[in-house]
Amino acid sequence: MPFEENKADEPVRAFDSNAGSNPADLERIASLEAQVEQQQMLIDDLSSRLSKYEDASSPDANPESVAAAQEIIAHEFANEGMVEVVPLEKPVLGYWDIRGRAQSIRHLLTFLGVEFEDKMYATTEDPASRASWLDEKNSSGLDFPNLPYFKDTDGFSMTEHTAIMQYICDKWNPALLGTTAEERGKVEMLRGVLSDVLMKCVMPMFQSDDRAAVSEKFLEAFKGVVPHLGNGFILGDNMCFLDFMWFEMVTIADWVTEGKSMTTYPELVAFSDKMKALPATAACQGEAEKLPFIMRFAKINNWPLEK
Repeated sequence: MPFEENKADEPVRAFDSNAGSNPADLERIASLEAQVEQQQMLIDDLSSRLSKYEDASSPDANPESVAAAQEIIAHEFANEGMVEVVPLEKPVLGYWDIRGRAQSIRHLLTFLGVEFEDKMYATTEDPASRASWLDEKNSSGLDFPNLPYFKDTDGFSMTEHTAIMQYICDKWNPALLGTTAEERGKVEMLRGVLSDVLMKCVMPMFQSDDRAAVSEKFLEAFKGVVPHLGNGFILGDNMCFLDFMWFEMVTIADWVTEGKSMTTYPELVAFSDKMKALPATAACQGEAEKLPFIMRFAKINNWPLEK
């Protein structure tokens, strides 16, 4: 057991009840007793949760049940610092069951040949529906619980969209971060720029059902970016991880504007064709086409999926 229960019949007292009436002492006593009570509540809660998995963890249980129990316990208790997270067989990418911010990460991992678990949390047309993630959020073992998240096989985990992409590149193909100081500087600059453009384009999809007006938002946002991107990939001849992020944005723009983004900015056609020609990207796109671009309750979205 990673902890021991308090065996005393009475709560532990920080000081004797006759310790005096000095206000500062009384306040300190109250604070310490509150801490003791809080720790006891934590112990009781952990004991209760452990008991749920007692049968699965018993010597008579089959190996699959034991493994499942260990994984559940590890992830539930990770935030309390009571147990070490069980190493994973392959990395896990967690996100809603949409394309959203995770799609560029899926493309990147597929391109790099990294086998991963694509864990999706169910969404509905109800904006208040978050239970699939919220039920797990506080016991996820993440320092800053959020979606998307990435959990590596060595127990390292993290959140934040582009930070995850940078970590993946740093581990599996650092060249995708840029091969020179100038390229790395430009990639970091464009990371912020494209993140801003993404918000300018996507937020109107939640706010208005006027497709023509939202289409203009896309075209206006792209106007300040496209002329400054390289011919071919974002950096020119060399790929970087932002190509996958930009590819998803270009794909959404093509759908929202009904092709107008491609005719307005012909450079996007060449870029999109170049990305689609990558075998790994083509394979990933097949699965992506089964998912909505953004949350299902958005006013403009490819949901329900077009036949």
